[in-house]
Amino acid sequence: MDEELFRSSRSGRQPPPREETRFEGRSSPTPEPSTDDDASAFELPAVHRYLVQLIVDRDEADALYRRFVPSLSNDARNHPDPHDRRPRIVLRTALIRWLVDLQQSGQCPIPIPELDGPIESARFDAIWRSELLERTWQRLKDLQEESGQPFFLALRQRYERPGLSAPELADRLARALDRPVTPSQTQRLLRRANEHFSRMLLDAVIATLPHNPPFATIERELIETNLLAFCREVIGRLRPPPPSPGRRPAE
Repeated sequence: MDEELFRSSRSGRQPPPREETRFEGRSSPTPEPSTDDDASAFELPAVHRYLVQLIVDRDEADALYRRFVPSLSNDARNHPDPHDRRPRIVLRTALIRWLVDLQQSGQCPIPIPELDGPIESARFDAIWRSELLERTWQRLKDLQEESGQPFFLALRQRYERPGLSAPELADRLARALDRPVTPSQTQRLLRRANEHFSRMLLDAVIATLPHNPPFATIERELIETNLLAFCREVIGRLRPPPPSPGRRPAE
């Protein structure tokens, strides 16, 4: 399982004004060293971005982040959820519970706004979704640099200007690449770029789930993070075939 999403140290990124338009990383605060060997597995850019949105003051958010990360694995172990072990749910539940407990303790040196569970859950999930999309855009850009094929450029133009006709998009690509590009070439390029993006995004989502997740868990995660539309075609290939008529499904 690729744990890049959980072990990433690029945790100082501000939420983008539009989640599909930002993909470059920024420097991050360095979390204080933890004595808990498992704590690093829970370090997440989404946690820091959530705190920046909630607290607004960047220095205060950084301080809460450094205080939260080392204690997260302990909190997750002390309050296990037997029904849902998806890391997104574990992180979100532990983070919101920790903030509520900190508020109620009366010992928090930083003012924390009143928390509404469903609202904060939705806020965290939106940030988690943005992280996955940004990571996928970056991987598509890396593929473009490795292959020499303008996958990122073509798909980015399509997402940022969905109203462009095929000839208009081909003209923009031709000017950016400084070579002729026909509308038919543009359509083929977009199909390949979209397939790469969808596969990379699906891989990124699966990497956030427990090892070897069943299809139902993958589909549920895509639905809850509002990413299914990006992966609908590629996830269809993972869907298990229906049981043959007259045969009982395997238990």
